Amino acid sequence: MINPPLLIKAAALLLLWVGFVRMRMLIRAAPILYSGNLFLEAAIVAVFYDQLVVVCGAALGPGKLLQALSLARLLLPAFFLPLLLMTLREQAARAGTMLLSGIFIRGLALIGAILLIGQTLLQDYFGLRLELVIQNHLLFYTPLNPGPPNLEKALGMAGLLTGSILLIKARSLSMLAGSVILLASTALPALIEQPLIQDLYWSLFLSSLVLSERAVQNSGMRLHRAELDQRLAAG
Repeated sequence: MINPPLLIKAAALLLLWVGFVRMRMLIRAAPILYSGNLFLEAAIVAVFYDQLVVVCGAALGPGKLLQALSLARLLLPAFFLPLLLMTLREQAARAGTMLLSGIFIRGLALIGAILLIGQTLLQDYFGLRLELVIQNHLLFYTPLNPGPPNLEKALGMAGLLTGSILLIKARSLSMLAGSVILLASTALPALIEQPLIQDLYWSLFLSSLVLSERAVQNSGMRLHRAELDQRLAAG
C-alpha cells in the first residue's frame, strides 16, 4: 500500500541529496570559497538528518535511541538554518547589489542569524520536553510547546528579497530561472497550506538556494572571464 507521507519524505530526502551533491560540485568549481556556500551545505546536511530521523522513526520505535536522535534532529536545524541569512545576503551582493556588500549589512545579517539561533534555542529547546507523535504512519518526537515560527518568517522575507534582487539583476537565463524558483519556494507555505506540501518546504527552499547559487556563480565566472579578456586585449 502506497504511503503518501512517506513518499513525500523520500522525495524531500532525494531533493536534499541532489542539492548536497550540487553544492559539493559548486564549491570545488568556485575560484573563491564563500562562507555562504559552507552555511548552505551545513543547512542541507542538518535538514537531511532531520528528515531521515523522521522516516526511520517507525522502524526504530519509541525509546531513548529515538529521543536522542530527535534531540539532535531539532538542534542541528535550529543552529544552521539561521545562518542562511548570510547565504542570502551573499548571493544578493554577488548578483551586483553593492549596497549589500558593505560591512554594515554583513554585520546586520550576522547579528540577525545569531539572534535567531539564540531565540530558537532558548525558546524552543531550553528545558526541552519531547512529545511522541504518531501521524500518517510516521513516528517521531517533537517539542511539547514549540514557539512561533520566527525562523521561517525571517528566512521567508530574506528569500523574497534575495529572489527579487536576482530577478531584477538577472544577466542569464539560469539566473532568471534561479530567482523565479527561489521566489516560488519562499511563497509556497503561504500559498498552499496542505501539510504534506509544507513538509517539502525546507527541501524546496534549500534546493532553490542551490540553483540560485549556481546561477550567481556562473554569472560571476562569465564576468570574470570577460574582464580578463578585456585586460588581455588592452595589454
